[in-house]
Order: sequence, then C-alpha cells, then structure tokens
Amino acid sequence: MICAFVLAFAITLFWAFAYSVSIHRRHQAERLLQRLGALQPNGTSSVNIKQIAKASGGKEHCANDSCTYDFEYGFAFSSSRMQKLFQRTEWDYMALRPWKVTAQIRTSNGYLTDLYVQAWVGRGRGWLYNEGLFAGNMWAWLIVTISSNPHQFDERIKQEREYLEGQSVRHSFDPGITASL
Repeated sequence: MICAFVLAFAITLFWAFAYSVSIHRRHQAERLLQRLGALQPNGTSSVNIKQIAKASGGKEHCANDSCTYDFEYGFAFSSSRMQKLFQRTEWDYMALRPWKVTAQIRTSNGYLTDLYVQAWVGRGRGWLYNEGLFAGNMWAWLIVTISSNPHQFDERIKQEREYLEGQSVRHSFDPGITASL
C-alpha cells in the first residue's frame, strides 16, 4: 500500500513539474508571437528587432548589412530521453503534449525583410502511426507555417506537391507489375 502511494506521489510530482515547464515555455512563446505580430515589413528597424531578440532569447547571425534572428520554444520536442518518454500519446490524457514554435526574422540594411513562423502541436490518441509491436502509440502532428515572403510560400507549395506526387506513385497499385512477379 505504501509503495502504491509513493509511486502515485512520484508520478504526480513528475506531472506537476512537466506541466509547469510546458506552461512556462508556452507563455514565453506566446509573448514572442505577440511581439512578432507587431512588426511591420520595411517599417521596423533592426534596433527594435534586436530588442525583441534580446528579450526573447533569439540567436543573432549577421553578415555585412544582413542579419538573421532565430527563435525556438517547445516542450518535449528534442532528441533527448525526455522526448522518448513523451512520444507516448497516453500523456495526452494528463494534458501533456509535445509542441514547438520556431521563428526566424531577417533584416537587410537595418530593416525587416522577412518573417517566418512555424508551430507544431502533437495531437491524437491511438495507433496513428506504428513503428512495431513494442513501439506504442505515436503522435500525429498539426503544423502551421506563416511567412511574410510570398516566394517562400510558393516554394513550400511546390515542395508539398512534389511530396504528395511521390506518395501517390509509391502507393499506387498496378496489377500488371504484380502479376509478372
């Protein structure tokens, strides 16, 4: 009886810690998205962007007059052992899901030229994807991508179409080919 109580207490403590970390990081990501939402293309100076990067923990990469600022927030979304533990969808019953928000800002000649944001959320319960008998349930991913650069959007659509065409060719069935085997 005491062992069951200790186990339940340990699981509750772990859940409380993990949930608190997820909520804290989510609030950081929300503040970043609010700051990014206020930016105006060709109207926001690099000084304002540097302030956002400093306040939000962005990584700055500069070459000549061009700079790139990278941001990333997430929960249970890395190649660590924690990710292996959280890849099980049973955590969804306890309100713990893996998620990630990434953003990239590019400036040139002191002004904003491009803004790119991507959000990932693990969703779903059950055998959505199976890697074998002992792998267990896997998350399905909801991914949202936003870009201020229309050329980047066109390139992404092209990549998606190529991927879907490759998938349809791989999964098509041709009785003439299988009959000759």
